[in-house]
Amino acid sequence: MLRFLFNSAEEAKDQQRIGVGLARALDGAGKSKEAAETYVDLHGVAGISDKLRREIEERVFQLVTSSLGFQEAQTLWESVESKSSWEFVLPALAYKLAKIYYHTRNYDRSEKMLRLVSTRFSSSTYGPLARDFLTRLRARFKVEPLSVGVLLPLSGSYQQYGTRSLAAIQLALGKSSGINLIVKDTAGDPTVAAKAVEALVLDNNVIAIIGPLFSNESLSASLKAEELSVPIIALSHRQGLPEIGSWVFRTALTVEAQAKALAEVSFEDLGYTRFAMLYPRSRYGTEFVNAFWAEVDGRKGEIRAAESYEPSQTNFSEPIRKLVGRYYTNSRWDYRDQLAKLRQQNLPSHIFQRKLEEIMADLPPIVDFDAIVIPDSGRNIGLIAPAVKVQDIILTRDPRMLERIRKAMGRKNVEPITLLGASTWNTQATVENCEKDCESSIFVDAYYPDSTDIKVRDFVSTFTETTGAAPNLTEAQSFDTAAMLKWVMSSKKPTDRSQLRASLLKMGSFEGVTGRMSFNDVGEVQKKLITLTIVDGAIRQWEKPEAKPEG
Repeated sequence: MLRFLFNSAEEAKDQQRIGVGLARALDGAGKSKEAAETYVDLHGVAGISDKLRREIEERVFQLVTSSLGFQEAQTLWESVESKSSWEFVLPALAYKLAKIYYHTRNYDRSEKMLRLVSTRFSSSTYGPLARDFLTRLRARFKVEPLSVGVLLPLSGSYQQYGTRSLAAIQLALGKSSGINLIVKDTAGDPTVAAKAVEALVLDNNVIAIIGPLFSNESLSASLKAEELSVPIIALSHRQGLPEIGSWVFRTALTVEAQAKALAEVSFEDLGYTRFAMLYPRSRYGTEFVNAFWAEVDGRKGEIRAAESYEPSQTNFSEPIRKLVGRYYTNSRWDYRDQLAKLRQQNLPSHIFQRKLEEIMADLPPIVDFDAIVIPDSGRNIGLIAPAVKVQDIILTRDPRMLERIRKAMGRKNVEPITLLGASTWNTQATVENCEKDCESSIFVDAYYPDSTDIKVRDFVSTFTETTGAAPNLTEAQSFDTAAMLKWVMSSKKPTDRSQLRASLLKMGSFEGVTGRMSFNDVGEVQKKLITLTIVDGAIRQWEKPEAKPEG
């Protein structure tokens, strides 16, 4: 430790300059603890100017609050907590450590340090902060076992989705469940969602939280729930939510689950191994393609072609022509061969051009795949499917139509391809927009409103009577989430959040309107998805055709 001993005023000034230079050198070298110690030694020396003293205080405060790492701050506190020369910065250092202990979940030490700041340094600016923090720290462990929070967008652009999900949750809990539902409006805003989590835990003492619905608000709410150690069951399919931490669960159908289910039915039931991908350059489209591609690679299949388009696009001719080799024609040997023969004829330019257009029109599509995967909405599917057919890709499986196509093309074998999709296809808009072009397509979902299952039929009829609108997947998932939580709370009767978290992980299977559900050890929902198709202009559950007897 540097000591300043002066024999004369001039020597004192020289030594002050040396001391300041040394402190600044340590500071510049990133040695925050050593710099702070040197500054404090200089601060205590008699004869330094008030201006320099204030500058030192300000810099030491900055070092303590912003630059010191956890171990440095802890070591420094242990060595200087009883030294009067450090008194001007001890409140800031102690409060910093209280926050570090809190964020590393060492709540006992955090509480101890907050009590010290609120008593020993009560008159400092950190005294009131510590008392408020201490109140919040104690509040986070207070739990009302029958209080459940709900985070939904009940105002703003997404109000209709939040209102419908809330209706489903209320329907699932009923009036006699004994559960006290505390609803907070996120307005679709991530910052509002995070603050609402804090309020639900610190003010309302909820045992768990359901929601939010959308990507960004779910991320911020989940991060805050993890910080406050409260189980949150997200209703968003955003990637990576349960991986945030052990307090984050998810019941929404994920892109990965859909891709896995679609690959399973494709390989195991349909016998497909070769695929083309046509997808929007949106988060959902990109995530689905990546997930499905990984599944195909894992099953030793092939992605034979992949093309993307803008989400707002309405003309799909170009990406589909690229998909089947009708766009970059110079890369095709059959086109180059015909072009070379045409040039050898030395035709007049206008005849040459007409003949070239005929070659282009007659150039067959390269269809070296069994199916086209299209992760998009029903509105766009209605535009894409006809554009696929225009490129001479056969979609129909009607025997009479196939026979006509065989005769027209003069080919003995004509193999139709299948359009594949996911939950975004499971809407009446798909049927209405596709007309006949999506017949026999295959897609997956967790929810089928026309199911014969009595649970599903009761849910659909009751929800429709209550809201005046038929429920979709989002409302079905909200209903199941609330019903599942009610079941766990009534059967396990947890009295604190840790008990509820453990009960969710070990709950086994719950039968909901979106099927049988459970959580894996990360908190991700596990479901068996439904395979759907379109038959005679209506969405139906798909059944694997019976194998034809040999002979």
